Amino acid sequence: MLLGFIQKTIRRLRGFPELEPLVFPADLCEEKPENLGRAGENLAAWYVENVLKFKILGRNEILKTPKLNQRVQGELDIIAKDEDTLIFIEVRARSYFSPIYGGAGSTIRYKKKLHVTRTARLWMRQNGVSDTIPVRFDVVLITWNQGRPELKYTPGAFKWVE
Repeated sequence: MLLGFIQKTIRRLRGFPELEPLVFPADLCEEKPENLGRAGENLAAWYVENVLKFKILGRNEILKTPKLNQRVQGELDIIAKDEDTLIFIEVRARSYFSPIYGGAGSTIRYKKKLHVTRTARLWMRQNGVSDTIPVRFDVVLITWNQGRPELKYTPGAFKWVE
């Protein structure tokens, strides 16, 4: 019983990168990335795989709705699995924090959550994943501060939106 509690606590703490200093691989830390979104997704994928130890099932999954003439439904940045939980990870990257417009997290509003959850449901349907499996929506916020990336990982950032 105590071992289970300790394991759950460690899993919970893995979601807080500020507990230990992060050292990213040099090739992922360009001072001013040419493609900010792609650079952010690469950093997030590295973090998810190497720090959180999740298994990545897919990246940049573009889903099309078969009944609507293959119209693009949406894109999922990172799909991962931690033990029995399926995790859809939205990545937001910004070159700086603006006092007027906010940071990377200010772009995740109701409409974005709706878009991500609908796309996740379509991905599950197309991949034969049961609706009974635990699902979580996490967010990775990355801001380049003086040429160095700062990452904030938020597990369970939002729930299913209908």
